[in-house]
Amino acid sequence: MTKTKKYSQHELNLEYNQNNNIEEEYFEINLDTFLFNAGVIGFIEVLEEVNAHKGTSLDDKKDFYYEGQTLFVRKEFLLNTDLSQMYIDTMIKKFSDKTNISESIKKIDIILNDKDTNKDFKDDIKNIIDYFSAASIKTGLDTLVKKRYLNKYTK
Repeated sequence: MTKTKKYSQHELNLEYNQNNNIEEEYFEINLDTFLFNAGVIGFIEVLEEVNAHKGTSLDDKKDFYYEGQTLFVRKEFLLNTDLSQMYIDTMIKKFSDKTNISESIKKIDIILNDKDTNKDFKDDIKNIIDYFSAASIKTGLDTLVKKRYLNKYTK
């Protein structure tokens, strides 16, 4: 009895692309498991956030294009892009207003503008001082200042 090899979807897609030589200038990413799909959607968010040029059809893919369950990303675009910086920039733009630092800055604004009517004034001040005095915040800010990332986002 002969054994037949089982191919994963990824292997089949690679084999299909290699045999048909269809997409030499694009990476083709096909949806698969839930977690993988979430990563693909996040990657599309990053591409859109950094204004990568989205194509409108299979003939006009530009930097990236998706249709159905397939994402096409131009190899040249990826080679000429700092993916880690794209990811960091996207996370800062999307989530910076939901961080503890952002919440503390909002509290500082409230304290400065409404210190006479704020009944939790002393507690708010103590919480803010405690938060910004934490070793992790100091280390993070030192790192950002040394790498000159902080200036980019505080203007």
